[in-house]
Amino acid sequence: QLPRQIGLSNGNSLVEIGSVCWLGWTPDGCALGIGWSNRGFAVFSQYGCRLCCSIPQLEPLTKNQKELALKGVQYMAWGPEGYHLIFVERANQSVALQISFVKSCLTRNPHMSCSNKLIMQGEDRLLFLTKRAHEINSVHWSHAQLPQEYLQDNWPIKYVTVASSNTYLAVAAKRGFIVYSMLQRKWHIFGD
Repeated sequence: QLPRQIGLSNGNSLVEIGSVCWLGWTPDGCALGIGWSNRGFAVFSQYGCRLCCSIPQLEPLTKNQKELALKGVQYMAWGPEGYHLIFVERANQSVALQISFVKSCLTRNPHMSCSNKLIMQGEDRLLFLTKRAHEINSVHWSHAQLPQEYLQDNWPIKYVTVASSNTYLAVAAKRGFIVYSMLQRKWHIFGD
């Protein structure tokens, strides 16, 4: 296998961002988090695509006081299932910050080729790209928050799949599953 090289765009010098002080894969191995000692952090996909970066890429030498990890990263860690990246900035070590992520359902369920919907899963919700009827070029993200009575014992979401009719979604976590009707926009919980 060929080695892969990842990095930031030109304009970010090693002196400015410093050395890598933290490097870690998500629990599912789909994303790599990198923290630098002098400035910033970034997350890359397993294929080397930059998913997010705290350092502005268009004007990298301009420092914004609202920029996360402006003075570097002290520590970073992935949360359960890789839905969160928790980090401590060098400038303020008494505060831990958390960034939430969503991921494609295909990362855990590659057999969803029958679906024509783009579905993302978060720790407690689903997002799916939908097109409004009779409106050309009108797409939006619909959110489906999982019921609290399911999440309290099953957090976080692990698997999502779509029925071949594209009208129902099934979600599984630690135990059992629940079904979401995309037509009714309603959850169906089966309890014992």
